[in-house]
Amino acid sequence: MATVADGKTEYSNYHPSSIEKSETRCQQILECRRQIKSWQDKLNRLLVEQERYFKLAKLRCSAGSTEIHSTWSNLSWSEKQDKEFILTALESTELPLDLKRFNAGAFQLHVRTDPEIFMARVHHESFEVAFRDYAGLVVPRTLCDDKNIMLEVVQRQPLVVKSMPDHWRDDPDIFRSVLKHQDLPWKLLQYFSKEIRSDAELMLAVFQHRDSELSWMGDCSERLRDDKVFFINAVDNFRSQINEYSRAAFRQKMRYHNKKPENQVLRYASQRLRSDFDVVMNCVQQWGMNLEHASDDLRRNDKIVMAACTQDYTASKYALPVGLEISFLEHYDFARSIIPYVSAETLKLCLDKHGEDERFCLYAIALNKNFEWSMIPETFRSDPNFVFTVVAKAADALSWRLWEALPLEMKRNVQ
Repeated sequence: MATVADGKTEYSNYHPSSIEKSETRCQQILECRRQIKSWQDKLNRLLVEQERYFKLAKLRCSAGSTEIHSTWSNLSWSEKQDKEFILTALESTELPLDLKRFNAGAFQLHVRTDPEIFMARVHHESFEVAFRDYAGLVVPRTLCDDKNIMLEVVQRQPLVVKSMPDHWRDDPDIFRSVLKHQDLPWKLLQYFSKEIRSDAELMLAVFQHRDSELSWMGDCSERLRDDKVFFINAVDNFRSQINEYSRAAFRQKMRYHNKKPENQVLRYASQRLRSDFDVVMNCVQQWGMNLEHASDDLRRNDKIVMAACTQDYTASKYALPVGLEISFLEHYDFARSIIPYVSAETLKLCLDKHGEDERFCLYAIALNKNFEWSMIPETFRSDPNFVFTVVAKAADALSWRLWEALPLEMKRNVQ
């Protein structure tokens, strides 16, 4: 029998050896229970881990197909906040809507600001498409000061420059990274500091980009717009990349941005450069309508006016005195270049000056819709070989009109 004395239990009717055996058994039973519980915990963890690996494997298997949407939606909230699950899902070409938007309602703050997850989103092919027309993309504040991240982000999606911190707007490396993208934001230079817009090397690189605009010349610093060498090189760079760009696509881009045609580059030059012969000649040779913004003295210069009108005959309206002087038509190359655009009166003047040249006459017949048979000199009109050449090469409607105008005797000779 057990009695209690001074807080201690005494076993009076049990042998000490029996008590020790009972205590040993109790300890063994407790140890067994502890081990059973430990193995049960390990089994539960293995089952959870197995289920986790199974879901990860299912995510990987459904990558690139629409099945990933249902696979992702079947995950629990905690699994959707798990870094490994998110990175695995981002390996897929097809992304669930949550991962495309990645807003605060779908993901916790620590997930949205995780550098590895954020960079995985940046490198995903859907990142550029999702934010192509979205100017409000903001890099998390905790990542804004990381230059390597910003370099990657602006290279993948240049629209980020609209909302990036101010201290990156005067960083040349950030600017160069933006230029690596094939599509540039509209009015790109306005998002960068004056120091960047005053760097001649960076600005020349801009105008060599296939998506640049000559209107950006107005955003360059005043010092560069007064620099003769820079201005000429910038126009040449722009022209070189335009030659590699589809002209139809370029015109469509101009209409899309609802801006003046690209030929108005000289309006961004300083007054000093507008009076510089070399600068104006370089501009009008490439886009004749630049004559509008040249100084009055150069608008009276024969060489400048001829170069502008040779490139674009409609530039003649900006010549001084107003209109095209008859003396210009005496130049064979100039007269030949404007034939497709001139009126019937001007065409007759050109043929009066150069009508003795058979090729000039054929060119006028083929390209000017205002042509009349009476404009051709008599020597060619009475030449059966010339008439046969015209009838054979001219368009059907023109051939019939010319054929009807021929005398009956000449028709017989041609036949």
